[in-house]
Amino acid sequence: MELQSAYLYLAMSAYCDTKNFNGFAHWLKKQSEEEHSHAMKFYQHLLERGAEIELKPLGAPEEEYGSFLSFFEQVQHLILLKL
Repeated sequence: MELQSAYLYLAMSAYCDTKNFNGFAHWLKKQSEEEHSHAMKFYQHLLERGAEIELKPLGAPEEEYGSFLSFFEQVQHLILLKL
């Protein structure tokens, strides 16, 4: 789940970059990095306990988000999932 979130945040960051929302793109990229960091902590935790790691494919994120209201609602939804 953490890697999927990281991937989605990164896709959203790229989308904002193309729309010249540079500040928001930067923030979303930082969120992606944070989610990736969480995933790596889980990964390391499992390795330290002798677990066998099996990586599965990630679903492709959306490329278009409709209106900016819809885009921000999706970001808000992601944030609320993490609370």
